[in-house]
Amino acid sequence: MGSADVVFAGTVTEIRWKVAPLDSTRLDSRMMFRLAVMVPSKTWKGAVPDTVIVWTPDDAGVCGFDFEEGQPYLVFATRRDSLSVRSGLCTGTQTLAGARAYLKVLGRGARVGRSESGDRRP
Repeated sequence: MGSADVVFAGTVTEIRWKVAPLDSTRLDSRMMFRLAVMVPSKTWKGAVPDTVIVWTPDDAGVCGFDFEEGQPYLVFATRRDSLSVRSGLCTGTQTLAGARAYLKVLGRGARVGRSESGDRRP
């Protein structure tokens, strides 16, 4: 959690792919990325918008995470820009079902994008 800019739980609503540099300082380091469009439900660290794009390499050999549409995850990530983050196997990201030990340590967390009454904020 110490090296993450944001820690949140959310569900993947869509998977996209994009070829981009692995390192922004080395434009010749292009690779395929999996982009998981997620709707966060809770946050423990950092502010997240109502929809977040999680970038991860599409290769587990370079810490890519195999996000699946419709599945909930606990995400540890670093900021990429205001709407997207970077995450993967090496950050601690995991399925929400397998994250019991982490959730016990993290505690309740704060709801994302909802008012005190539970309604979605505009």
